[in-house]
Amino acid sequence: MRLYGLQLPASSLGHISLLLLGVDMSVWSLAAKVALLRHNPRALDAVLQNYAIAGDKVCSSDYDDEMMQGFVNKGLVPRLVGTPLYEPCCQFLIRTGDNNVLQGVLQQLQARHPAEAAALSQRVAAARPALDSISSAFKKVYSRLI
Repeated sequence: MRLYGLQLPASSLGHISLLLLGVDMSVWSLAAKVALLRHNPRALDAVLQNYAIAGDKVCSSDYDDEMMQGFVNKGLVPRLVGTPLYEPCCQFLIRTGDNNVLQGVLQQLQARHPAEAAALSQRVAAARPALDSISSAFKKVYSRLI
């Protein structure tokens, strides 16, 4: 497994992820990305627990779109409910998710967190018309330039 140019045995990634959690909060997103590489449940549990304990101390520099994409791709959005990562993940989904991805996430949430699924569905419905109108405005301006 290659991680930032280093060749590492896949079996060591969980251990590396756990070690990174002990360093500093600034490397937690790296710990999450390492845990997501091989979907290491023990390491992911530790990452999510650390974020949950940190609570209000978590800020936008403690996660990024790549990390959120990893949670979405692995079907782990429901596990983010109740952690400080859930809201940023919702914002990420609204901003970047296509309809198929959003529908998949909503189905996953519906199974264990129906209230969160309903709330996210409403937020998507409210945000999409605004995004669609901005997109069509850009298309109009672009078509006039050509």
